[in-house]
Amino acid sequence: MFPKKDKDAVRAGLLNTLERLAEAQPVTDITLRELAEGAGVSHTTVLRYFNSKRDIMTAMAKLQAEHLYASVDRWFASHSLKDYRGKTELLDGFF
Repeated sequence: MFPKKDKDAVRAGLLNTLERLAEAQPVTDITLRELAEGAGVSHTTVLRYFNSKRDIMTAMAKLQAEHLYASVDRWFASHSLKDYRGKTELLDGFF
């Protein structure tokens, strides 16, 4: 068994590889074998961390949502509503 730190690194590596591969083709077209090859691990290793393609796609979507939330949270923390006429104008400033 890998220490937890190594498990986290492998999981992160798989998600990073999926994100990189998705830049060249639709994520739905990427096979688990392509993902394994791109990450330098076996197909079995991918399945040890994610039970299915759906699981890894869900994990990637959650990670991207966390990054978006953090970005939005930082932006709103650095901007005050009093500097804008209303929430719509504030949101327009973000997007």
